[in-house]
Amino acid sequence: MKTTMLLDDIIANRAKNMAKKKGMTFTAFVESALTEYLRVQSIPKEKKKLKIKPYGKGGYIDPKLEGNWAEIREIIYK
Repeated sequence: MKTTMLLDDIIANRAKNMAKKKGMTFTAFVESALTEYLRVQSIPKEKKKLKIKPYGKGGYIDPKLEGNWAEIREIIYK
């Protein structure tokens, strides 16, 4: 498909220089870059779910830990 794009001069010149170094046409380089970008964007990102365990009657922190950031940090990184 033939299309027209407006590119920032600096980006276009960098892409042209990179294409030349790789022995590719500008079109082939842009197509390759877009293909790679789209491939990476389609990979699902792994989401980690935070497991929150209520303490006591619905609270989320042991009252003994209140303000004890060193102890809280220790628990978090376990």
